[in-house]
Amino acid sequence: MGTTVEVKDGKNVILKFAMNWDGNIVLNTYLNDVEKNYTFSHKGFFRESFVLTDEKGSELLVMNPNIQWRSLIYEYQITTSEILETFEEKNILLLISLHCANNYMSMMAGMGI
Repeated sequence: MGTTVEVKDGKNVILKFAMNWDGNIVLNTYLNDVEKNYTFSHKGFFRESFVLTDEKGSELLVMNPNIQWRSLIYEYQITTSEILETFEEKNILLLISLHCANNYMSMMAGMGI
């Protein structure tokens, strides 16, 4: 794995994530003394999307990027599952997923893809 990013609340790590060897981003949350693991992955080539899945492989959200050519900023259509809507950590997972998607798109733009 490459660089690991940690999100802390004071001194406590509440979330960390890193890109895996296969290009997926592995997320680990540590909220209320419970560790949960998720995978953020890129799907497609021309019709791109990103998917966040839980440990069981259930899709929690799908993000479809759409570039705004005037401002060169990506907007995302985000579809969440009923499962994600019940999660206490829903908001932080949404924010981290957005960060991961923007990071991935920046990386691909830098590579000329």
